[in-house]
Amino acid sequence: MEKYRYALCEVYTRKLLPSIKLYLAYRLVVDYKLSQLEVSRILGIKQPLVNYVVSGKRRPRYIDLLLSIPEIREGLDNILSMIAGSRSGVIEGSSLACTICDIIRRSGYLEKILVGLGYSLDKIYLPMEELGAGES
Repeated sequence: MEKYRYALCEVYTRKLLPSIKLYLAYRLVVDYKLSQLEVSRILGIKQPLVNYVVSGKRRPRYIDLLLSIPEIREGLDNILSMIAGSRSGVIEGSSLACTICDIIRRSGYLEKILVGLGYSLDKIYLPMEELGAGES
């Protein structure tokens, strides 16, 4: 039996989450008029990095792949409005990272995203719920 090389959480936290946080930071500063310092505290990233993204010196990798999926774009837009309203990185009792991961998993495009990142599905450990085992 071949062992998995990566866990889904590992791929998510290394590749996707940093890009998503930078996208959220950009939108919170530009569209919702939050300060860069406030956004950096909410999202847990450094303020100079927020400045680089807002000024256009740095663009989040993989964000085009994610935003091309309407369900994910809509989920991120909802998260933006919740963060702007509550000024907190905690959404309905869950961490921001877990909430975003749940949106990606429920979108139905997990395989497309993983392939777009250069991963083979047979090398990534997906919990049974990811494979649709619990759905009727």
